[in-house]
Amino acid sequence: MNRCLSCNSLLAKQDLVCGDCGYAVVVPNRLNIPRVLNTALSVLFYVALGMTIASLFLTNGPSTTICGILTVSLLFVRRSAKDAVEKTSRQ
Repeated sequence: MNRCLSCNSLLAKQDLVCGDCGYAVVVPNRLNIPRVLNTALSVLFYVALGMTIASLFLTNGPSTTICGILTVSLLFVRRSAKDAVEKTSRQ
């Protein structure tokens, strides 16, 4: 349970204003880390996918096998991060 900063009365999670004194409840602005991680993993996945396609036609750079393994690994990690974002958004 949260408490009012002004009168120290109990507040419910959904209260925006204290019922006793009318003091506005400060809602902390939290950084949504799972969503940021999911976005970063999506960008890395598409970069790895582009590198995999480019490695088929280029002689310089990483091999197609390495790029393919990296792309598949990032696909699985990205799906796990997506599930974590959905799980935290439901709560």
